[in-house]
Amino acid sequence: MNESDLAVALFDEQGLKTAGIAILVVFGIMAVLIFSVMRWIKTAERLQSDSSYRKRHWILMAVLYLFGAFNVIGGVAKGSLPPLTLLGLPVSVLLVWVYLRAATREKAPRQ
Repeated sequence: MNESDLAVALFDEQGLKTAGIAILVVFGIMAVLIFSVMRWIKTAERLQSDSSYRKRHWILMAVLYLFGAFNVIGGVAKGSLPPLTLLGLPVSVLLVWVYLRAATREKAPRQ
């Protein structure tokens, strides 16, 4: 394949369609990424200013880790997970305790 055949292969109709689709996909992924980062920044700012939102966030995190711990215990009980998986359970329980402790210490205004 010489240089002219390569240029024709790169700039034929199918190659241009593929390049256009690739550019649109990259733009779409970047738009979703920028939107996600902006939402993350807004959530972080709200966590700093709103104590009731911060308390709900701590409780949500504790529930997520508790759900994971119950899934691990259920998986080991059913036999789908090896018993060695239970070694990570104290970390999950510790995080649940830390999050619930933070939630109970948070002073949320009464409504």
